[in-house]
Amino acid sequence: MISEITALNSINNVVLNNVDGKVSDVTRHIMELKNHILDLKQSVVNQDKHRRIEWALNNGNDCLKDYSININEVLYTFRRGEGHEIPYKKSSKSCAAIEKIIHQLTGEKPKMVEMENGCVMMYYA
Repeated sequence: MISEITALNSINNVVLNNVDGKVSDVTRHIMELKNHILDLKQSVVNQDKHRRIEWALNNGNDCLKDYSININEVLYTFRRGEGHEIPYKKSSKSCAAIEKIIHQLTGEKPKMVEMENGCVMMYYA
């Protein structure tokens, strides 16, 4: 009787170890899928940003001529993932107008960072 119980315990341990291994494998696969989904979501966000910038490049001609800024130069720097220096103070009406035009063209308000020289560095958020 004791040998039968020992044998059943051994079988039970083997089955539990097997189940634990399979659960670990499933958990690992779920984490991999989660990471792939996050990568896909980021890719879609990036594609959307690029699509918006391309639309703005095709449709935003002459929008900033009153402010001595070439809108295409600003948008090209955004497309490269860089910021663009705006030669106005952050609190100026000109800077606010430029921010509004970029927002209208891209659908996103640009991030505005005041630099030490008083000018503003504008980034596509």
